[in-house]
Amino acid sequence: MKQFENEICKMTIKHIKELTGKGPKNIYVKIIEDKVEIHFWLQKSPLEKYVCDELREGKCLVKDIYQDALQHRIKEIQNDLSVRFSQDLKFEGLCADIETDKYVITFIYD
Repeated sequence: MKQFENEICKMTIKHIKELTGKGPKNIYVKIIEDKVEIHFWLQKSPLEKYVCDELREGKCLVKDIYQDALQHRIKEIQNDLSVRFSQDLKFEGLCADIETDKYVITFIYD
């Protein structure tokens, strides 16, 4: 099980690096029954931090940007994981906490 979790982390890090230019601060995977949860923390750039702290709707703007960008990448992560583990994964959800920079992507498999 740990080997699968490590491989999922590596595959996800690759996608995050391609999207953001750097890897996550921290990442781990939980496999619980029929769910795969990928937990990771990003780090805001100085511009993103400024927008969050100084603009009235800044946190919403930055959260929306990250969610939209990650939504585009999730399909690729889903495909890579499905092929690698010969499992049909279905995307269940993306949770984003802009305050802590924590994101959780959840997939369900059969």
